[in-house]
Amino acid sequence: RRVATSPAPEHSPTDNHAEFYRGLEAAAAALASAPASPAARAARVHAALTPLLAATPDAAALACRSGCAHCCRFPVGVTFAEALQLADAVRAAGLEAAVQGAAAANAQRSWPELAGVPCPLLQDERCPVHAARPLPCRALGSRDAAACA
Repeated sequence: RRVATSPAPEHSPTDNHAEFYRGLEAAAAALASAPASPAARAARVHAALTPLLAATPDAAALACRSGCAHCCRFPVGVTFAEALQLADAVRAAGLEAAVQGAAAANAQRSWPELAGVPCPLLQDERCPVHAARPLPCRALGSRDAAACA
């Protein structure tokens, strides 16, 4: 009888730990030099982590692109600072009414019931506040767009 085996990982758990700690160091340095505003601090951390996320071994294999919004149908948690940063971006984009309408329409849903509900910020399968998206949104990704569809 043959047993199927998984291919060897492209990078080791040790590499993953090193990437994680590089991310923590970058976030800590960004926080140390950030203005006092929570939204500005979130923006500084996101700016520090973006190049690290782009440099991970999996980043080049991601199938994600503009207009691919399959991941934008999962609820995500955000920090207080990220919520303030998002609120600033939502106001700047004129999306307050859309967000308030979605909040009212979904207020009685449980967290699991929100799975499959599009993010209230999506417009034509694109995020108009992409630059201000929280870390969970930055971290979601897939190597296979067809698997998401």
